[in-house]
Amino acid sequence: MREYLAAQQSRGTMDRRKLDTLQAGRGFAALAVLLFHAETTLQMAKYLGHEPFAIFRGGYIGIDFFFVLSGFVIMLAHEQDLGRPDRVLSFLWRRFKRIYPLLWVTLILTSLMVVFILKTVPSARDVIAAFLILPATTDPLLTVEWTLRREIIFYALFAVMILWRVPGMVLLGGWFALSLVLPYLGVTGLSAVFFDTHHLLFGLGMGICWLYRRGYIRYPTVLMGVGATVFFIMWGVLAFYYELSSDPTCRLLAGAGAAVAIAGLVGLEARTALRVPRPLIFLGEASYAIYLIHLPVISALGRVIVPFRDQVPAPVLVLVVAAAALAIGAAYHIWVERPLMRFVNGLGKPRHGNV
Repeated sequence: MREYLAAQQSRGTMDRRKLDTLQAGRGFAALAVLLFHAETTLQMAKYLGHEPFAIFRGGYIGIDFFFVLSGFVIMLAHEQDLGRPDRVLSFLWRRFKRIYPLLWVTLILTSLMVVFILKTVPSARDVIAAFLILPATTDPLLTVEWTLRREIIFYALFAVMILWRVPGMVLLGGWFALSLVLPYLGVTGLSAVFFDTHHLLFGLGMGICWLYRRGYIRYPTVLMGVGATVFFIMWGVLAFYYELSSDPTCRLLAGAGAAVAIAGLVGLEARTALRVPRPLIFLGEASYAIYLIHLPVISALGRVIVPFRDQVPAPVLVLVVAAAALAIGAAYHIWVERPLMRFVNGLGKPRHGNV
C-alpha cells in the first residue's frame, strides 16, 4: 500500500485524488441527519405526537461523521499548501464558493418561510450573522447552520497554517486543547461555540489523512469493522439515551469510531481500487444541498401529513416524509446547486472577445 501511495504522490495526484468512499460517507452522514430530523420533528404533538422509529434519533451521530470527514478532506486537499502564503487566497475562495452561495439561496428561502408562514421577523443581527456565518448561539433562520459556524472557525485557523505553518499549527493545537478541556467545565454562550468538542473531530480527520497520505494505514478491513462497530454502538446509545448527545465523552467516542471507519474505507479503496456504487457517489455529491434544505422541507411536509395521521400508520408517514425530503434535496442539488456552482466557477474567467 505504501508503494501505491508513493506512486500516487510522485505523479502529483495524491493530494487532489477524489476518493469515492469519502463521497459515499458524505451521503451516509446527510441521510443519517435527515432521518434524525424526520423522527424528532414529526414526533412533536402538532404533527404525529409520538416516535415511530426511536432508532432514527441516533442519526444525530451523522454530524460527528461530517466533522471527521471535513478534517480529512481539507487536509487531503491542502496539506501541501501549508506554509505557502501564495495559496491562502485560493484556499479561501474554494471554501467560500463551496459554502456560501448555496447557503445564501437557502437562507433567502427559509427567511421567507419564517416571515410569511411563522409570522416572525428576524432581527438584523440574526440575519447578518446567518448570511456571514458569524459565531452565534442561536440559529433562527436555519437550524443546521450551527455546524457551519464551527466549520468556518476551522477554515480560518487552517488558513493561518497556510500563511504561517508553525505558528498556525501552534494556534490550531491550542484551539483543540481548549476545545477538549472547556466543554467539561461547562462553558456556555459564545465560548461554547468557539470551544466545542466537535472541533476535535476535525483534528481526528486531519490525523487520519496524515496517516493515509504516508501509507501508514494497515489492515483496512479490520479498521473499517472496528470503527463501524464503535460508531453504530454509539448510534444505538444516542437513539435511546439522546441526552448523551451533548456529553463530550460520547461525542469523542462517536468521532473516534467514525475516524477509524474512514481510515479503513480509504485504505481499502487505495489498496483494492474499491468501486463505490454510483447512487452512493451521487448522494455524496448532493449531501450539502440535502443537508441545508431537508429540515425546512420536513417541517413543511409535517403540516401536510397532519390530516392523514389518523388514516395512515405513523411509520409510513415518517418514511414518506423522509423519502420526499431526500428527493427534494437531490433535486435542489441538480437544479439549484449545480447551476449555481457553474456560475460561481465562471466568475473571474476571461471572456472571449474582451480585451
